[in-house]
Amino acid sequence: MKRNLVSSVLFSFLATTLLLAPAIASTYTVTLRLLTPSGEELYTATYPEKVDNMTLTVPEPLYLMIVSIYGTNKFTTPFNLTFFAAPACILEVTSEPPGFTVTFEPMTIPDFNEDGEIDIFDMVKVARCIEVEVGPPENYDMFVDLNFDLTVDIFDLVQIAQHIGIVVNPPELP
Repeated sequence: MKRNLVSSVLFSFLATTLLLAPAIASTYTVTLRLLTPSGEELYTATYPEKVDNMTLTVPEPLYLMIVSIYGTNKFTTPFNLTFFAAPACILEVTSEPPGFTVTFEPMTIPDFNEDGEIDIFDMVKVARCIEVEVGPPENYDMFVDLNFDLTVDIFDLVQIAQHIGIVVNPPELP
């Protein structure tokens, strides 16, 4: 009887440990920073992730630079990607704990509010950032800078306007 009780308790402890260990080990805090070559911070975003990888959709020009310079779109943290486009910048991605995998994908259709349609609400997101140049992190959103020239301007708004009315995720028919 005593042996069965000890075995049951031990089995329960092991089962609980095995079930909880992956959940504890797979919680990450991912930080994305855009920096000048001198280290000035231009943009920062932090993502709490409960898995060990993520797909990050970035403006298409940034995606094309990543793939052409580095030959891949998949990286494991910590990593820095350096771009010598005018102006030069560094994309620094870290995670706590390290070892998080980020896969970059191109944002070909800018549905910022992810409602399945490119509409006025997506244009408003860009319009609110017009003429905001790279500066303090709270002023610049690298995901709205669709041509990745480090300035949100009329050219980014035009890219949204070109897609107005496109349905990204059409409703399913019965």
